[in-house]
Amino acid sequence: VVGFAYGGIIALYPVAASRFFGLAEGARAYGIVFTSWGLAGLFGPVMAGHLYDLTDSYRAPALVAAAVAVVSCGAVWRLPKS
Repeated sequence: VVGFAYGGIIALYPVAASRFFGLAEGARAYGIVFTSWGLAGLFGPVMAGHLYDLTDSYRAPALVAAAVAVVSCGAVWRLPKS
């Protein structure tokens, strides 16, 4: 189910980027989104593992992930409505 949902959503990213930023800037925004996604996929687990090693607990990595999620939600709410 998660894979199906991810596959469905991944197809909508280019459409959403072009609607929010226009056709000219949509490709650039799409590239920034996926570059950020890739960097987070590379460095997020490493950083979470390092936090776990420092604290011997999953609490700190979970709190950092929750804080990043809250910041992400705030960024989404600031997007233009149209």
